[in-house]
Amino acid sequence: MDRKTAKAALAVNLLIVLMEIAGICMGFSNGAKMLVYYTVLSNLFALAACACFVLWAAGVLRAGDREPKPWITTLRYLSTGCLTLTFLVVVLVFVPMALPYGGVDALLFKGVNLFHHLLCPVFSFVSFCFLEKGAPRSRRQNVLALIPTVIYAVVLVILNLMRVVRGPYPFLLVYEQPLWASVLWAVVILGAAYGVYFGLRKLQGRKSREAAVSGAGRR
Repeated sequence: MDRKTAKAALAVNLLIVLMEIAGICMGFSNGAKMLVYYTVLSNLFALAACACFVLWAAGVLRAGDREPKPWITTLRYLSTGCLTLTFLVVVLVFVPMALPYGGVDALLFKGVNLFHHLLCPVFSFVSFCFLEKGAPRSRRQNVLALIPTVIYAVVLVILNLMRVVRGPYPFLLVYEQPLWASVLWAVVILGAAYGVYFGLRKLQGRKSREAAVSGAGRR
């Protein structure tokens, strides 16, 4: 990664860190019960991943050009996928549900949701796909990347079955929908997550190849 790109990626990731802190402080005004939300967990994950990237990128600017550590890239890959999935579920599922009631502004542009549903996912996606390098090249990584989402789904389904929590999302209401609906939601969400990670890998890989070709041309 050259210094110019590293500076841009550092700036965007630092901005994400600041927005995540602001959003998390606002969200946790409601207490630890917010941890049942995939959105909150994915944004906490993104905060940690972006903070690691910021520390690495700051080192790059001091020490010269080098590639990010694989574990940092993996964290950014996983967290960006979680945030992108959050954004897609909000836009494709919750926004249509809210349209008849006029709740779209609250979902995307007000309070903590401005950061967690819109700004952080978009900035993370742009930075990872167009500024950062080193996405996993193996398709097997796309499947392994589903593990955080699968763990969340399994834990929340169990808690719903035990009636410890209700939801917090409509597709987790196991007692209020038929079994086939729960299975269908699981297939759709996990399929979307796989597609997200596949797309992230392809987009970043294409950008890296274009950069390599451009660099070879200049030489």
